[in-house]
Amino acid sequence: MASLIEVLLSPSNINAVIQPLLIATWVAIVLEKLSARHSQIVTAADPSASPTPADDDKSQQPQSEESCAVR
Repeated sequence: MASLIEVLLSPSNINAVIQPLLIATWVAIVLEKLSARHSQIVTAADPSASPTPADDDKSQQPQSEESCAVR
């Protein structure tokens, strides 16, 4: 087991281990942002579309004057 860790963390193999992880994370973040933007556009274009559960939570919580002042 120790030799496997040494091989994975050696400088010659670090790109093969870390780079795919970073690329996959970046792709996941971009897809999530695009999905959120798409749902906002669809909701804005079609008022009869049902809001997502996250939108329901935001609309049901009353905003205090303090939270409005911060924004």
